[in-house]
Amino acid sequence: MLVVLDTNILCKAVLLGNLDHISVLMLMMQYKHCLTLDYEHMLENEYRGEVGKYELFTKWWKEMHGRALVYFCDGHLSERIAQDLMRLGFHEPQDHLVIALAIHSGKYIITEDSDFGKGDPIRAGEHVAILNYLSNSLELIVDNAAEACERLKSAS
Repeated sequence: MLVVLDTNILCKAVLLGNLDHISVLMLMMQYKHCLTLDYEHMLENEYRGEVGKYELFTKWWKEMHGRALVYFCDGHLSERIAQDLMRLGFHEPQDHLVIALAIHSGKYIITEDSDFGKGDPIRAGEHVAILNYLSNSLELIVDNAAEACERLKSAS
Protein backbone atom coordinates (compact mmCIF):
# COMPACT_ATOMS: atom_id res chain seq x y z
CA MET A 1 0.00 0.00 0.00
CA LEU A 2 1.21 3.52 -0.81
CA VAL A 3 0.74 5.81 2.20
CA VAL A 4 0.81 9.60 2.43
CA LEU A 5 1.74 10.39 6.00
CA ASP A 6 0.87 13.88 7.19
CA THR A 7 3.53 15.51 9.34
CA ASN A 8 1.22 15.68 12.36
CA ILE A 9 1.33 11.88 12.65
CA LEU A 10 5.12 11.95 12.85
CA CYS A 11 5.04 14.80 15.37
CA LYS A 12 2.64 12.95 17.67
CA ALA A 13 4.75 9.79 17.41
CA VAL A 14 8.13 11.42 17.88
CA LEU A 15 7.39 14.40 20.13
CA LEU A 16 4.51 13.02 22.22
CA GLY A 17 5.25 9.28 22.12
CA ASN A 18 1.61 8.52 21.32
CA LEU A 19 1.30 4.76 20.88
CA ASP A 20 -1.21 4.81 17.99
CA HIS A 21 1.08 7.13 16.08
CA ILE A 22 4.21 5.09 16.81
CA SER A 23 2.25 2.00 15.77
CA VAL A 24 1.53 3.60 12.38
CA LEU A 25 5.27 3.97 11.80
CA MET A 26 6.03 0.43 12.90
CA LEU A 27 3.15 -1.12 10.95
CA MET A 28 4.27 0.61 7.78
CA MET A 29 7.62 -1.18 8.11
CA GLN A 30 6.24 -4.48 9.35
CA TYR A 31 3.70 -4.82 6.54
CA LYS A 32 5.93 -3.19 3.90
CA HIS A 33 3.72 -0.20 3.13
CA CYS A 34 5.50 2.51 1.14
CA LEU A 35 5.82 6.10 2.29
CA THR A 36 4.82 8.43 -0.54
CA LEU A 37 7.01 11.50 -1.08
CA ASP A 38 7.22 14.17 -3.75
CA TYR A 39 10.03 14.53 -6.29
CA GLU A 40 10.84 18.03 -5.00
CA HIS A 41 11.35 16.76 -1.41
CA MET A 42 8.90 19.30 0.04
CA LEU A 43 7.25 16.78 2.38
CA GLU A 44 10.62 15.38 3.42
CA ASN A 45 11.80 18.92 4.22
CA GLU A 46 8.72 19.47 6.36
CA TYR A 47 9.35 16.19 8.20
CA ARG A 48 12.98 17.14 8.81
CA GLY A 49 12.04 20.62 9.96
CA GLU A 50 9.61 19.27 12.54
CA VAL A 51 11.21 16.06 13.83
CA GLY A 52 14.46 15.59 11.91
CA LYS A 53 16.71 15.88 14.96
CA TYR A 54 14.97 13.14 16.94
CA GLU A 55 16.33 9.61 17.09
CA LEU A 56 12.98 7.85 16.56
CA PHE A 57 12.47 9.73 13.29
CA THR A 58 16.03 9.26 12.02
CA LYS A 59 15.98 5.53 12.73
CA TRP A 60 12.54 5.09 11.13
CA TRP A 61 13.55 7.19 8.12
CA LYS A 62 16.75 5.21 7.60
CA GLU A 63 14.89 1.91 7.96
CA MET A 64 12.17 2.91 5.47
CA HIS A 65 14.79 3.87 2.90
CA GLY A 66 16.92 0.81 3.65
CA ARG A 67 13.96 -1.46 3.01
CA ALA A 68 13.09 0.47 -0.18
CA LEU A 69 9.72 1.43 1.28
CA VAL A 70 9.66 4.90 -0.26
CA TYR A 71 7.72 5.87 -3.38
CA PHE A 72 8.19 9.18 -5.20
CA CYS A 73 5.54 10.89 -7.31
CA ASP A 74 4.23 14.25 -8.48
CA GLY A 75 3.19 16.63 -5.70
CA HIS A 76 1.13 19.03 -7.80
CA LEU A 77 -2.64 19.31 -8.02
CA SER A 78 -4.56 19.96 -11.18
CA GLU A 79 -5.88 23.51 -11.40
CA ARG A 80 -9.48 22.28 -11.15
CA ILE A 81 -8.90 20.37 -7.92
CA ALA A 82 -6.88 23.23 -6.43
CA GLN A 83 -9.73 25.62 -7.21
CA ASP A 84 -12.32 23.25 -5.73
CA LEU A 85 -10.27 22.99 -2.54
CA MET A 86 -9.83 26.76 -2.32
CA ARG A 87 -13.59 27.25 -2.68
CA LEU A 88 -14.07 24.90 0.26
CA GLY A 89 -11.61 26.96 2.34
CA PHE A 90 -8.81 24.42 2.08
CA HIS A 91 -5.88 26.64 1.20
CA GLU A 92 -2.69 25.48 2.96
CA PRO A 93 0.04 24.59 0.41
CA GLN A 94 1.29 21.65 2.50
CA ASP A 95 -2.24 20.25 2.69
CA HIS A 96 -2.53 20.54 -1.09
CA LEU A 97 0.75 18.64 -1.36
CA VAL A 98 -0.59 15.81 0.79
CA ILE A 99 -3.70 15.54 -1.39
CA ALA A 100 -1.70 15.65 -4.62
CA LEU A 101 0.56 12.85 -3.41
CA ALA A 102 -2.46 10.72 -2.51
CA ILE A 103 -4.08 11.35 -5.90
CA HIS A 104 -0.89 10.36 -7.72
CA SER A 105 -0.20 7.27 -5.63
CA GLY A 106 -2.37 4.99 -3.50
CA LYS A 107 -5.24 7.39 -2.70
CA TYR A 108 -4.54 6.96 1.02
CA ILE A 109 -3.77 9.63 3.64
CA ILE A 110 -3.09 9.27 7.34
CA THR A 111 -3.66 12.55 9.18
CA GLU A 112 -5.14 14.06 12.29
CA ASP A 113 -5.40 17.54 10.86
CA SER A 114 -8.84 19.00 11.52
CA ASP A 115 -8.62 20.77 8.14
CA PHE A 116 -8.99 17.28 6.62
CA GLY A 117 -11.99 16.54 8.86
CA LYS A 118 -9.92 14.39 11.23
CA GLY A 119 -8.43 14.91 14.69
CA ASP A 120 -10.21 17.06 17.26
CA PRO A 121 -13.92 16.25 16.81
CA ILE A 122 -15.17 19.82 17.27
CA ARG A 123 -12.68 21.41 14.88
CA ALA A 124 -12.89 18.48 12.46
CA GLY A 125 -16.66 18.80 12.39
CA GLU A 126 -16.24 22.25 10.88
CA HIS A 127 -14.53 20.64 7.88
CA VAL A 128 -16.94 17.84 7.01
CA ALA A 129 -17.37 19.32 3.50
CA ILE A 130 -13.62 18.87 2.88
CA LEU A 131 -13.65 15.27 4.09
CA ASN A 132 -16.70 14.55 1.93
CA TYR A 133 -15.01 16.09 -1.12
CA LEU A 134 -11.82 14.09 -0.53
CA SER A 135 -13.74 10.86 0.04
CA ASN A 136 -16.51 11.17 -2.52
CA SER A 137 -15.20 13.36 -5.35
CA LEU A 138 -11.52 12.42 -5.21
CA GLU A 139 -12.11 8.87 -3.89
CA LEU A 140 -9.37 9.21 -1.26
CA ILE A 141 -9.29 7.32 2.01
CA VAL A 142 -8.45 9.58 4.95
CA ASP A 143 -7.72 7.84 8.26
CA ASN A 144 -6.61 9.02 11.68
CA ALA A 145 -3.88 7.04 13.47
CA ALA A 146 -6.21 4.56 15.17
CA GLU A 147 -8.09 3.87 11.93
CA ALA A 148 -4.79 3.57 10.08
CA CYS A 149 -3.50 0.91 12.47
CA GLU A 150 -6.43 -1.32 11.54
CA ARG A 151 -6.16 -0.62 7.80
CA LEU A 152 -2.38 -1.11 7.67
CA LYS A 153 -2.72 -4.53 9.32
CA SER A 154 -5.61 -5.69 7.15
CA ALA A 155 -4.17 -4.44 3.84
CA SER A 156 -1.08 -6.61 3.99
